[in-house]
Amino acid sequence: MTIPFVVFGNEELEGKPRIRAGDKITCPSCKEQHVVKAGKDTKTGKAVLHFYSCGEKTYLAGVGGRRVV
Repeated sequence: MTIPFVVFGNEELEGKPRIRAGDKITCPSCKEQHVVKAGKDTKTGKAVLHFYSCGEKTYLAGVGGRRVV
């Protein structure tokens, strides 16, 4: 199994719109709206990654509260 790897620098996320759990995002694959969920840091409880599911697949929607799609 290959583990996906992606890197975002602060300058790439700067100026991007904010994203929160519960927001809706338009999926580029199916053009439908999906609810965004958050992955939280186990120590602080702070949301670090935001994602949404389309069918059986899950997609990254945000990092550090900033949209990436």
